[in-house]
Amino acid sequence: GLGFDGSAIEGLTRSYESDLLAHPDPTTFQILPWRGEIDPTARMFCDITMPDGSPSWADSRHVLRRQLAKASDLGFSCYVHPEIEFFLLEPGPNDGSVPVPADNSGYFDQAVHDSAPNFRRHAIEALESMGISVEFSHHEGGPGQQEIDLRYADALSMADNVMTFRYLIKEVAINEGVWATFMPKPFSEHPGSAMHTHLSLFEGDLNAFHNPDDPMQLSATGKKFIAGILHHASEISAVTNQWVNSYKRLVHGGEALCGQAEPLRDAPAVFLHQLRLVMGAEADIETLIETFRDAALPGEKTVTDAVFAEGGEQGALDRERQGVVLHDAGVPWRISL
Repeated sequence: GLGFDGSAIEGLTRSYESDLLAHPDPTTFQILPWRGEIDPTARMFCDITMPDGSPSWADSRHVLRRQLAKASDLGFSCYVHPEIEFFLLEPGPNDGSVPVPADNSGYFDQAVHDSAPNFRRHAIEALESMGISVEFSHHEGGPGQQEIDLRYADALSMADNVMTFRYLIKEVAINEGVWATFMPKPFSEHPGSAMHTHLSLFEGDLNAFHNPDDPMQLSATGKKFIAGILHHASEISAVTNQWVNSYKRLVHGGEALCGQAEPLRDAPAVFLHQLRLVMGAEADIETLIETFRDAALPGEKTVTDAVFAEGGEQGALDRERQGVVLHDAGVPWRISL
């Protein structure tokens, strides 16, 4: 591995734990498509270890991998499907003045005179060339606001994909003559950006969240998973909403959650998450749990680990109370915290 000073990276390690080694993972090798064939450049993710070869506690890939191993021991496979929102801005001065959106389009607009359609097409081509499957894309509600949804993948691969996504989007934007920002709330008068994350658990080929005989078609495992996330919402929120700007997004009048669901009066009064039960045409395949959170986070693997860990812990402890409340209160499709 390659040695580096972990304490020089803000928030990674303390000064007396500075010696770390980065071990490239060859399975993550990908050529960066926007660099061209004359001077090609590639990227790889690294696993971080201590000098003695043991995994570093600060290595988010190891933390997530460890959590997924626990789920695997229980017979579960974990999958993630994110809907990632961001803004495109006109290049401008870095003097703190209000940014200018790259277009004035609205939700689902396909105006050909704006840069958005071409940008999204080129971004999707770059993502697909790196093996990152895109489900669909569209213009979001705010001017210059975009959304690109990635097709589901296992949790670790998706965490890597989201980190690549953020870097790739900014590079493609520069090539298109605009800037991309994942800042949660760059405009006070327009909707903020988030990353709606669909979570699913499978036992073999069976959806562990689905029960066709339940009024909500939600299994006991699904109820416990939701209860775990609600029970630990305060702790999860510290990871998923890290910036002061994160809380400027949580205002009335937009889609961001800023109140607690009435049937969940006993749940912690934290206004940082939103959960939704998503049902598809084939419910046994498409029963998902969706969380709403910031898209600007640098530690995607830590976030994914936190959500799966807390959902899984509540199930392991068999605390069904909140899950039963969800069922008895008849909350059909949206469970908010």
